[in-house]
Amino acid sequence: MNGRLIRWAWVAAAFMLAHPVSALSCLRPDVAQMYLDAASSDRVYSVLLGELSFDESLLPRGVRAGEGEGDPGPIAARFSGRFLGQGGFVQATELPIVIEPSCSGPWCGGLPANVEALLFVYQRSGSLILEVPACGDWHFHVPSAEDVARVEACHAGGPCAPVGRR
Repeated sequence: MNGRLIRWAWVAAAFMLAHPVSALSCLRPDVAQMYLDAASSDRVYSVLLGELSFDESLLPRGVRAGEGEGDPGPIAARFSGRFLGQGGFVQATELPIVIEPSCSGPWCGGLPANVEALLFVYQRSGSLILEVPACGDWHFHVPSAEDVARVEACHAGGPCAPVGRR
């Protein structure tokens, strides 16, 4: 019986190795880690808190059938809310934003329109760009008061440890 069990284990292992895993595993992003990543980047980032208005039908939907289709094109959006300054999220503003969704294999990034979000956008050629990768690392939908306070603390030079690393 032991030999039979070992044989089945080898068959199962060979089957799993012959067929690639078809799921994308994303860790839940952490606002402090995103702040630290933005601060250490060569890019110039701004942190925004508010709503993005855009045509959601332009975003890629779900899992795409074919790989190699290329990333979707940029999407024009309008931001309404506040940006992070010395006193926290205080100054109200309305800005044009360019959303750049990208895909990892058949999985593509997305985000909802017209909901409060915490956004990390960078400047490129006079435009503010929001990258939206498959794992959605640069935006947080409906951030908690704690998330907002953590980003403000990071920006003010206070404690800025990612969750699990405090």
